Amino acid sequence: MSNVSLPLSKSYTKAALQEHSQISIDKVESGELDVLETYIEAKIAIEYLSYLVKGLKDGAYDEAAKYGNAEDSKMYGCKFECSNGATKYGYSHDPVWAELNAQKEAIAEKMKAREDLMKKAMSFSGVCDDNGEEIPPANVVGGSSPSIRVTIPRK
Repeated sequence: MSNVSLPLSKSYTKAALQEHSQISIDKVESGELDVLETYIEAKIAIEYLSYLVKGLKDGAYDEAAKYGNAEDSKMYGCKFECSNGATKYGYSHDPVWAELNAQKEAIAEKMKAREDLMKKAMSFSGVCDDNGEEIPPANVVGGSSPSIRVTIPRK
């Protein structure tokens, strides 16, 4: 991978990383680098780095814990501190909560069924519910931006 690289620095900032990425973007726009090749290299780098972070997380947490949560705990200009994840609570043992949850799930199922009918009504006129009422078509209120799906082979 020659088109994507991390800037060499003793102190990183988001602005500096953005500036460095702009160098590659500018090279693509000038025709010096191939856009698709550079994009796929970037996606590969993201995948590699996510595996790297996942594999190092426990050891890095143990090492960072040695520093405590001092205000001056920094490396490469980046502040770091250990934190615990959010506390999760369970409520299903409470009969009132369980009943309310069942009602919520039943309503969600009814809403999903209605939404499916409304989507169908977008393609076919005269779609009716069980009572013979015509279903209004769903309104398109947005969408996702176009994307490129990059599939990295497992082996």
